[in-house]
Amino acid sequence: MEIDHIRALACDYAAKLNVGEPAVRQARFSSWAPTGLRPRMSRRRPVLIVDTRFDGLETAEKEAAIAGALVGAATSPRYWRHMGWTGFLLLLMALIMGGVSASLSGWAEPVPLVVSPAFSLLVTAQVHRRFVYAVDRATVEAFGWAVIDASLELHRRTPFKYLDPQRLYTPKWEQRMARLDRLRESGGPKVPARPAN
Repeated sequence: MEIDHIRALACDYAAKLNVGEPAVRQARFSSWAPTGLRPRMSRRRPVLIVDTRFDGLETAEKEAAIAGALVGAATSPRYWRHMGWTGFLLLLMALIMGGVSASLSGWAEPVPLVVSPAFSLLVTAQVHRRFVYAVDRATVEAFGWAVIDASLELHRRTPFKYLDPQRLYTPKWEQRMARLDRLRESGGPKVPARPAN
């Protein structure tokens, strides 16, 4: 897929999602993103950085990766605003737990230094997992099951490396699919029925 085709497709998807026109750039980056596509935001505008590894994907997987990146950009501000107070309260709870555990244990320093960051890391991981699920649901709502199926197949084929920190907070592809199926079965918001094969 040529860079101009990627840019045109990204612009079409961005218009559908009502997000700013994305910038698309080619660059080499570390292997932490096995798909060869790294999304980021720059001044509220999505930026897609494309590596040569992106060329090795199937066409449906490329389209799914672009769609997922732009859905993430569209979902992110609303989601993190919603989670802002929740995250603040959980962080405060982590600090309190660290202080309580220190006073109960009689240790002056080590316990809060371990308990608070560990709890904060756990909470951050859970918040990010929920964000992944929110992006999956929004992807199905906007683009249908074919795109999310390609995205989950891509996730299955290109797992994170063993020491990659993303493994801590990204649900497995089976968990993502199970979550979508549960949403659909429960009549969850806007999740359409899966088409019959």
